[in-house]
Amino acid sequence: MKYLKLLTVLFLSATIFIACNKDDDDDDVGTFFECKIEGDEFRVTGTNAYAFDFTLDRYGIYGSDIDEETLIYINLPQSAGEGTYQMGALGGDVNAYLVYSDTINYSTILGMDNGQVTITTYDPPLVEGFFNFTVTNFNDPGDTRVVTDGEFRVEFQ
Repeated sequence: MKYLKLLTVLFLSATIFIACNKDDDDDDVGTFFECKIEGDEFRVTGTNAYAFDFTLDRYGIYGSDIDEETLIYINLPQSAGEGTYQMGALGGDVNAYLVYSDTINYSTILGMDNGQVTITTYDPPLVEGFFNFTVTNFNDPGDTRVVTDGEFRVEFQ
């Protein structure tokens, strides 16, 4: 009987130890960049989702899918910390780009007020947030793409 009690105590202790050590913290999520392009899922993780100092006064948030030959990036001024920023001509310094390897390039630069990005965490190297926008083809202004449900968790490289 003492042996059974000892085994029960050891089993319960081990179960509690394992349960208490389980880490459900979002910090283990890793880096990602995801959205829907015209309703189609786009998601990249790891080294394909990152932030980069573009110039001394600008940085970008990137999602690059080499297999699909698609790149999406949001270009912001270095002063853009936590907050919500409008895109397009009315948004001023914040723009988004959708680039396909077949050299079809889209941007919010050609629109007036066609999207926004919200930076929820700006604590370099970590940047997190949400976005949505409509981009216009540089060569054919009648050709647009709608990007929705965007979310990112990236680190500066």
